[in-house]
Amino acid sequence: MQNRKKYEIIAVFIIVLMILFYRRSDAFTNPQFWAEGGSLIFQQWESFHFNSLFIIYAGYHMASARIVGAIIGLFHINYLYIPTAYTLSAFLVTFLVAVGLWYSALRLNIRHRILYATTFLLIPVGNELFMDEASLQWITGIYLVNYLFVWDNKVNEKYYFLTLILLFICATSGPYSAILSPLLVFMIFINRKDTTIKRLIPLLVVLSGGIIQFICIKFIAPGAFGGRVASWSTVAQDHFHLLKLFTKNISQMLYFDSGMLPHMADRVKTLLSLLVLIGLMIFFIKSYLKIENKRKYILLVTAILCFGSFIVTYWPKESLILSLGIARYYFLPFTCIGWLLIIAWDEKIKTSHIAVYIFFLLLHSRFIVTHLPDKKWKEQIKEYYEGKRDTIDISPDGWHVILPKKEK
Repeated sequence: MQNRKKYEIIAVFIIVLMILFYRRSDAFTNPQFWAEGGSLIFQQWESFHFNSLFIIYAGYHMASARIVGAIIGLFHINYLYIPTAYTLSAFLVTFLVAVGLWYSALRLNIRHRILYATTFLLIPVGNELFMDEASLQWITGIYLVNYLFVWDNKVNEKYYFLTLILLFICATSGPYSAILSPLLVFMIFINRKDTTIKRLIPLLVVLSGGIIQFICIKFIAPGAFGGRVASWSTVAQDHFHLLKLFTKNISQMLYFDSGMLPHMADRVKTLLSLLVLIGLMIFFIKSYLKIENKRKYILLVTAILCFGSFIVTYWPKESLILSLGIARYYFLPFTCIGWLLIIAWDEKIKTSHIAVYIFFLLLHSRFIVTHLPDKKWKEQIKEYYEGKRDTIDISPDGWHVILPKKEK
């Protein structure tokens, strides 16, 4: 049994590596900064050092990304290799989260443990969250929600304080803990008489992180949470925008707009997407009712709260943001739905089913495979060391990193 565990963890590593290499091969062959990873996490560490750990961005703290950036900064790595260090750290965090999910699947007696552990990499969303230091908050959010799902009355004394530290870091990384605060209050309330204070402390730690993030979002940096879609102000008001949020996502996933299928009128695509949506909802409800785990509501409520917060934030333009374009708002809801389906059909899932889904996913390669334009990081850094420049261009266009001026 011990050897089997070892082999399965090795399999998780290989699968995580393969999926991330397929999605972001450029991150392995030519590591580069993307947006906030360079101009925010790296830049602010260089400018403010440990004070950068407490800087709010987009309305909330980003503890996981900033702590990893600080650890890298403490090693004083040559600027030539900084993007490589950031990329490797993003891969390592992703792998460790997958290992944590595998152990949870083991506790839950899930047969398809490796599938459960790597589901978050296989959902049909775009690539903005993978192999990017600034997006670690979304990856660590997976660990946070999974912990709530497998939480029980048993206390692991050996790793108790380490778990509390990890939970607080995850809870102060991104908006998930704030969004899930009502769920946490409910969990604490219903379990208050059946467990010990020591066992409730992890939930209280997550809730405290959620309160901190909520205060930041609501009072310290109001209006910073969320964002806009380019040129969305020119889009006319649509009374059916909420329905179109679902039908447009399905239409895109089913290749209606890909050119792979015969041309269809918009009404036909909307009708077909609506029928598919109804079918998927019936299938999901049937699957959910099959699950015997009494804590299944945690994954369902998490999906609803996270997706609902996205809709409220972007209302009434939410239908302009699709999963294969901007992944962050779909990432956790899709992962929770995937976990529920795996648990529901665990005994009946066959290799052929997984193969069919992988084929479906691969057909979306133009959305899930990303190659950043080469900004010639090393050439720019060599020019910096020669005293020729201190502003380093990164992706996307218009973003840059400003390094300390070299003394002549």
